[in-house]
Amino acid sequence: MGCDNSKYLDAAVTVEKLDVGTSCVGGVGVAVDPSSNRLVVAGCKRMAVFSTTDMSCLGTVKIDGTSVTRVAAGGGVAVATVDSLFGVAIVDLATMQLAGTVKVDPGLRVFGAAIYGSTAIVAGCSKLQMIDIASKTVTAEVEIETGLSLQQEVGLAVDHERGCVVVVGCNTVSVIDIRTAQCVGSAKIDTSSFPGGISVALHNGRAFVAGHSRLLVVDLATLTEVRRIKIRPGVLPVGGVGLAMRGSTAFVAGPFKLLIIDTRTMTELGAVKIRTGTVSISPSRGGGLSVGTGSCLAGTVGVAVDGDYVYTAGCRKVSRIHLPDVVLELP
Repeated sequence: MGCDNSKYLDAAVTVEKLDVGTSCVGGVGVAVDPSSNRLVVAGCKRMAVFSTTDMSCLGTVKIDGTSVTRVAAGGGVAVATVDSLFGVAIVDLATMQLAGTVKVDPGLRVFGAAIYGSTAIVAGCSKLQMIDIASKTVTAEVEIETGLSLQQEVGLAVDHERGCVVVVGCNTVSVIDIRTAQCVGSAKIDTSSFPGGISVALHNGRAFVAGHSRLLVVDLATLTEVRRIKIRPGVLPVGGVGLAMRGSTAFVAGPFKLLIIDTRTMTELGAVKIRTGTVSISPSRGGGLSVGTGSCLAGTVGVAVDGDYVYTAGCRKVSRIHLPDVVLELP
């Protein structure tokens, strides 16, 4: 069983049981498709689909992989990057069927994913590729410099108004024009404090980049960092965080809490306790780290926002937070 309808209400947070594959080293991806009212949660073994109307589980789709790192949804389809396949899984959200997989060559591993109209965009250690969803073929490829290793993730986000995609890797930020498939800008930024995954969101000409314990702001006109703050989302020692935005408000998700940040002043408004099914990693008696079984090992917690709702997920639980009802834990 990939998911069920057993739920309970905790203040403004509705929690559903979930199993998208334990030991998901790459973390769990979360995306919302407003056109079909679907919430998509992808892990290393399967994709679970929920109705955003009542959070009922509509079913699961099997994904044969060892790590799904990111997922995107739009126009009735979902795409998930599967690093063990060196490719992308495409799921039809109307039929709840795997429509196909596309082999890509993004450089060692596949990490970031986004949808722009009828095009899926994926990026890895050294390349960005564009895929026509209907024909399931790679239509363009762009060389990028991310400086990433096998254990790091690249973050990307699409600027629909400008028709470009912003890619952030290890100490680099790049902007690619989607129509021409050309890199129109690249610069160095400091992400050395991000040992795990990198998440990116865009607003008002700026890129917001979240990592292990920092949130930084990049001006897209000059590709320079203009601000950074420390954050404490309760992340695991080498884990990443999820990032989503609604207007000027940023939502940063760790394994145990969701931070709400006003990006106009770069101040934390408060936090909401969440349940993702991720257990903590703690020092063991013999040295090193002790990891509980069935956890999302050092993976990025997925987060997405749709209207008044924020969705977060780990490999065991998915939460829906109704923002108007939230009582924040003050920082």
